[in-house]
Formats: sequence, C-alpha cells, structure tokens
Amino acid sequence: MGSIVQLLPADLGGPAGEQVEGLVRLDNLDSQPNRFRMAVTGPAAPWAAIDSPCVEVAARSHRDCVLRFLIPPEAASGAAGLPFAVRVVVDGLEGAAVARGRLHIEAPSDIIGAVDAGGLSARLDPPRAAGSRRARARVVVTNGTSAPARVQAHVEAVEGVAASIRPDSMVIEARSSERLRLTFRWRSRFFAGRPRQLTYQVCIEPLGSAPVVVKGQIRQRSRLRAGAPRLAVAALVAMALVVGGMALLRERQSIDLGPYVGSAPVGAPARLTAWPDADAVPPS
Repeated sequence: MGSIVQLLPADLGGPAGEQVEGLVRLDNLDSQPNRFRMAVTGPAAPWAAIDSPCVEVAARSHRDCVLRFLIPPEAASGAAGLPFAVRVVVDGLEGAAVARGRLHIEAPSDIIGAVDAGGLSARLDPPRAAGSRRARARVVVTNGTSAPARVQAHVEAVEGVAASIRPDSMVIEARSSERLRLTFRWRSRFFAGRPRQLTYQVCIEPLGSAPVVVKGQIRQRSRLRAGAPRLAVAALVAMALVVGGMALLRERQSIDLGPYVGSAPVGAPARLTAWPDADAVPPS
C-alpha cells in the first residue's frame, strides 16, 4: 500500500549556536515490515543528523526518529528560513518519498526565553506557552546587584491577543528574584487547523537603568484538538450510561414465568399452558 513520511513540525527554529530538534514520522501502510533509509538534503543538511537513519517499521504501524540541527554561531537564515528535505527510500522498492521543511535561525537579539543585562536578568517560564483559549507564563526577574531595584513591567500588545502582567511594579531586593504572572487570552476562536504561533515581548524597566526586554512565544491550539480528550471521556461516560440504562430497563421488564410450561416444534411459536401445581406432571 505504500508509506507516508512527515516532519513534525515542518518549520524548525532556534538561535545561532544552539541545537534544535524535530521528528521524522515514518508510517508503514504495508502488511509486512519495511526497512527505511533516510538522508537530509538542502542548504541546512551539513548541520543535520538523524538519530537512526536506517530503521525497520512493523506492518501497519509508525515510528518517530529524532532530527537534530546543530546551528553554527555564525549562521543566518533570513526571514524565509533555510529549506531542507528528508529523503526516504524503502529497501526493495523503487522511488523515494521526500518531506520538506524550513529551518529558521534567530539572531542573538531574537533569542527566546531569557536576557541577562548584567545586574538585572529576566527569564520566561516557559519560554513557549500554548493553549486553546488562553495561555499562561511567568517572568522570573533576578536582581544581581548589591542594592534593591524598583522595576516596572509591561507586555507589548500582540494583535488579536489580550495580554496582562501582574504585578506590573515591584521592588526586588538585592541578589534575589521575583516572579511576575503573564496571562494571554485570544480574542477570536480557533476551531481547527494548524497551531498559530505569535511572538511577544516583556519589558522590565528598572528605575535609572536601561530596560531589559525578553521575548517569548505563544501558540494557540485549535479548540477541536484541545478538547478531543474531554470529548472522548464524555462519549465513554455517555455509552456507559446508555448500556447501564438498557440493562436496568430489561431487568424491570423481565417476566417470571413461574409454573408456566410450554413446548413446540423447532421453528413454530411456543404456546404457554398454565398448570395449577408447579410440581405436577402434565398428562402424556
């Protein structure tokens, strides 16, 4: 029947000098095991490695293989990203399947999740938050100086998202940390499709010093995908209630025939005859 190759996700991104990971999913649709051989091609191929480039996949099943890119510190991709492809061949079969993706390399100023400005640093936990209707994260602000620091914080508005940060003003004692709560609410509903990803900025402004800006990402998952586990549980509960109700109804509608006796040839309707004594033997 063939095979299917997918990249999960198709778009990978990370800062220069770091390692990013994705998955190559191999679906074997045949009724027998197949051996797959994989290779990465394209401009980003020299930085790529697949954990198991040659694997066997059982019949009518799938297997995930880790795809890694070790991005050099001097690398750059531009806004469009660097294209790459994973070429897959199956032993004993002609032709090849190709899954295509892009690698986006972030400049040092676009690094997601943490900024260290010497005396004051900020870190997002998690750096990439996700949800169907809302997402939450925390900003951990650390004062590494020997004096208290008064800071104000605000989050830059993202189109289509209502964002808030609490508290938005505080005093951080010397060599200590404080946590700020971030909440994002999407203004529009998203029922189906691939997740939407947006980048936001949190600005921490210490009194009398340069501000610290940390970037993060939020991903809006479709409500259909996010609610699938709850729908499955609700369906199972509903089925259990229906089955239990039918069993109870049958029990209530059952009739105790008691001493009634009847017989008929196979295929003919049975006739019930009432005998006054259950132990009495009917006449032959």
